[in-house]
Parts: sequence; C-alpha cells; structure tokens
Amino acid sequence: MSDNWTTVQDEVQVKFDTDGDVFTGVLNSMDVQGTIPQAHFTGTGEYKGENYFNNLGRDLQRKLDKVPLGSEVRITRTGQLDTGYDTPMTLYKVDHRPAPASATTSKR
Repeated sequence: MSDNWTTVQDEVQVKFDTDGDVFTGVLNSMDVQGTIPQAHFTGTGEYKGENYFNNLGRDLQRKLDKVPLGSEVRITRTGQLDTGYDTPMTLYKVDHRPAPASATTSKR
C-alpha cells in the first residue's frame, strides 16, 4: 500500500572554480530577495537529469536577469576583475536559447 509520500529531488551546487568552466541548463527560477541570491536550473547536455543551483555573484546575477525564465543557458567563467575588494569579482559569459519543450519554470 502506498503511503502517498513523494521525495523532492535534491539540488547540486554548480561551482565555477576555473576560467573556462562551463555549465548548461534550463533557468527555472531566481531567488534574489534573500541574503544569498540564487539561480535554479535543470541540467542539460552532460548535466541532464539533475537539478542545480548557483549562489550568484553580481556579474552572473546581472546577466541572468536579462534571460527569460525557461531558457536554456550556457554559462562560462571567463575571468576575474579586481574591484578593490579583498576578493576579485568573477566574470561570466552567458548565452541563451529557447529551452526544450519539456522545460518547466517558476516565478522569480
């Protein structure tokens, strides 16, 4: 007999440690109101089948804000910029296109 419980799939954190690191996925939602802004994705390509999140830095947040939810994104770490703070700002290139028809999205 079924007990009617459904397990929510865990999310894996996407980290861009090295210039040239690339991630592809469908941008499902962005949580930017909290202490740590986050973006949430469903992986595509080599990341297909998993759910992911990334703690957004300023450059990546600014670029993803311009991408329609439900789009497939390719995020590439391109370098770092000295901004006068203790740690440099990480820079990204963000490409996007319409996502596969199976994508689901939620509000930002």
